[in-house]
Amino acid sequence: MPYNTSQSAQNLHTSSEALRLGETYHLGMLIATFKPHYSRSGAAFFYSQVLFLVFALAILITAFILYFSNYTHNVIWLFFLIIVLNSFNILNVTRRKNKGQPIISPFEQHRRIYVYQNGLISIRSKQPVVMRWEQVRQVRYIRPKTLYGRTATITIVYSDRGATKRIGIANVLTNADMDSLGTLLEQMYATWKANME
Repeated sequence: MPYNTSQSAQNLHTSSEALRLGETYHLGMLIATFKPHYSRSGAAFFYSQVLFLVFALAILITAFILYFSNYTHNVIWLFFLIIVLNSFNILNVTRRKNKGQPIISPFEQHRRIYVYQNGLISIRSKQPVVMRWEQVRQVRYIRPKTLYGRTATITIVYSDRGATKRIGIANVLTNADMDSLGTLLEQMYATWKANME
């Protein structure tokens, strides 16, 4: 039975798609499926971050205009407002990261990663990127150093028709799923490499 993340275990469409793609590309047995959990609260949080950046930029531009218009006492209040808003924003982002929830872009909500015995498939939009283990040159999983430090990232370097390409995976899955995926990819690639030697 393939390993499924908490959300994709309930998603029959994802499982049938994974099995169909595995058969189409002859990748062998399905080992794991990974899919982000994109919720309304996550979408609202992402858009609130975008609005915050737009608002902060507008305040900054207004502050520079006032500074050059000899209204320097108003500039101090605007910079104070930016500092206060930024503090709330940092606390909000930190609180969300403490819960292990990524800040998922709407462009990443349909991302799916399928790991097979003979390779993996990453789907960001409609077109799947198929990588066989013999095409993969490097799997690099960077674990977060601390809770407040950088997020976990996975980089896969592979060759496709003579060109070297890379896929990066970050801020898509929860911390637990990123750890499962990163560890699994490292193990699968190391096992394949050991069998080839």
